[in-house]
Amino acid sequence: MKIVHVAQTLGRGGVEVLLERIIHGQRERGHKVRVVTLTSGGDVAERLKKSRVPVVISGVTRSIPTELYRLRLELLRGSPDVVHMHALPAGTLGRLALLGITTKQVRKVYHIHTILSRAHSPGRLMILRERLLAEACDEIIAISHAVKEDTVKTFNIPEEKVKVLYSGVPDIPERLKVTKKCARELFAIPEKQIVVSCVANLLPHKGHKMLLEAFSKVQGAVLYLAGEGSERATIELAIEQLDLKDRVHLLGSITTVEELFSASDIVVQPSTEREGLGLAMIEAARAGLPGIVTDVDGLPEVVENGMTGIVVPSDDIDGFAGGVQLLIDDEYERTTMGKAARLQYEQLFQFDRFLDELEWSYRE
Repeated sequence: MKIVHVAQTLGRGGVEVLLERIIHGQRERGHKVRVVTLTSGGDVAERLKKSRVPVVISGVTRSIPTELYRLRLELLRGSPDVVHMHALPAGTLGRLALLGITTKQVRKVYHIHTILSRAHSPGRLMILRERLLAEACDEIIAISHAVKEDTVKTFNIPEEKVKVLYSGVPDIPERLKVTKKCARELFAIPEKQIVVSCVANLLPHKGHKMLLEAFSKVQGAVLYLAGEGSERATIELAIEQLDLKDRVHLLGSITTVEELFSASDIVVQPSTEREGLGLAMIEAARAGLPGIVTDVDGLPEVVENGMTGIVVPSDDIDGFAGGVQLLIDDEYERTTMGKAARLQYEQLFQFDRFLDELEWSYRE
């Protein structure tokens, strides 16, 4: 198949990482894939170009006829079989640009990666627009049941129009796996130190402030934060104010999480406002690590409370601290939950299964 992926940008973030993996996976299966972004490239775009994936920056930012027509020509260039649009605004501008194009000409897929009602605070015009545009595509994919429920409720879209497809992550070949000992040497972590890690962009809705307050209440572990974003200065100040400078380490952006998770014992995701699914928690499950998350949106679909980890209310700092302390103190519980998390990954989040189901969506 000839597939065009459409995104706003290809910088750093869960959507971009997933899209990069989809593109490489589809190319390995023999499909011809190219990418169109609306506004800019970024780290992922540069890596794709090095892999000889065609990437075009369209410069389309508004829903005016001249720009939509320019986007339409770019999306239809080379007569693709599928145009796969990721998130907003790519999903909106892409569907508007392809109005009038039939399924026989090209299959149009819109992929929703977050809780739209809170990420975009839709007004009446957006609600009406999204309701109408739902009929202008052949498939709407939600990354979790929470995202589907929000989309259906917010925009009054028929349930049968939205399909849930959990994002997958590729397994790590045995020859590429890093041992815990080697990973800890990379980060200069003592052998018996308990390590808690969090991989998330440093943004307000990711809940780092709550995490730090909770972590100040626990003992016996260090915390590694991987990610960058607008909240870095605020987080650095909180670390100082909570006297956590010796226990919390900011790693900045990392290209892969394998080494960090190989060095870790527990992975946390403290999102406070929204979280479509939680890609980092799937990667933690792949590594056989227990997770501690808030009960926000799709996170409980990845971490099963009491089985693969612990789920606490998003405003319960003491509860979060208690969950972390429990897993710090109880090696048996950590190990048992970690094994269950790995099994859940194998059953629900394998990347080949995800690509298979995506292809079925393209062909239906």
